[in-house]
Amino acid sequence: NNIDEYCKVELKEYFDGRIESGVTENDFLLCIHKSISAVVSNGLVDEVSYQSIATRAIETCHPILLISCLEVGILKFRDSSVAIIKKLFECISSPKTLDNLRLFCSMAVFVDGELARLQIFKGVPPFYRRLASFAQSALIVKVGLERGVAFDKVEQWAFQQRGLYFFCQSFVDLIEEPRWLPMYLTAEQFINELYGRANNVCQEANTSEVVEYLKKELMLGSRLNLHSFLPGPLEGNSAPVVVPDEISNLLAKHINGEASFESYKVLMNSAPFWKIGDEYLDRAVSLLESAQHKLAAVNDKDSVYQVLNGLAQVACMTRSKKLAASVTILSRLYRDYIDVDSEPENYLAIGFVAGA
Repeated sequence: NNIDEYCKVELKEYFDGRIESGVTENDFLLCIHKSISAVVSNGLVDEVSYQSIATRAIETCHPILLISCLEVGILKFRDSSVAIIKKLFECISSPKTLDNLRLFCSMAVFVDGELARLQIFKGVPPFYRRLASFAQSALIVKVGLERGVAFDKVEQWAFQQRGLYFFCQSFVDLIEEPRWLPMYLTAEQFINELYGRANNVCQEANTSEVVEYLKKELMLGSRLNLHSFLPGPLEGNSAPVVVPDEISNLLAKHINGEASFESYKVLMNSAPFWKIGDEYLDRAVSLLESAQHKLAAVNDKDSVYQVLNGLAQVACMTRSKKLAASVTILSRLYRDYIDVDSEPENYLAIGFVAGA
């Protein structure tokens, strides 16, 4: 079960079975994924209501309302609401939107941590709980913006209150959904996520004036980067796409010779985006085993930590038990060198991720 299947069946049945007809502004807050926006767009027939919601999204710079209105607009009203769709896109890059994203991410840590503590969604895939917590966080942000509430040190407060629950539950979630890491929940990465979603809906939509405008702005404005294509918060169990030939050639070239940061750099940077073949994983393990799990040309703690953290993520996302075992051995050999006692939580996270 994944988010796309959930939207096609359960979410569609929910909207079809509601007593009240039509779509409300709060329904747009559910749109944490493009598939949800598609379901919402199917229930929306009134363009006047859409433009009213989109106008409020622009006025408040609410990040979830902005992207959901943009997606629904392109799916439903791309020929008749051109001006407002352009304004929605422009608002995504505003400083106010980034500030609101910081609030949203903080609330998501708190709400998701609380739901993890209560175990309300025990027995269902992790994305169910995450959809609920992100939608609730979007509602909290909406109410806060409407009431003009000033949140002071909200990030610090959220992490102190429920950060441990959030991270521990998110690491457990990796067993079922290995492709979304809790470290992705930052305002900076969420901006990348929004631009990635804007790009996806433009690529899938029929051509039109506003679609071509957005494609041009995304490319020329340097808004898209590689992080825009990372899995989203509800895509932890999504199937990765086949690795391109040019990346395969780089993997074959770099995973060779000695076990070093340079040897593994392409592998560590590729695993979040593409399906890595077993031959490259086996070669990565062989390099470590041949070197008796000692890294070459690594002279500082940061480089060692990058290799440990990067290979742990590769092991998690590819489900490679052999690589996970090698990461465990490697981390034991270097625990004194990187001074584990100074930041034990980071070292523990490596173990959680690799072992998932």
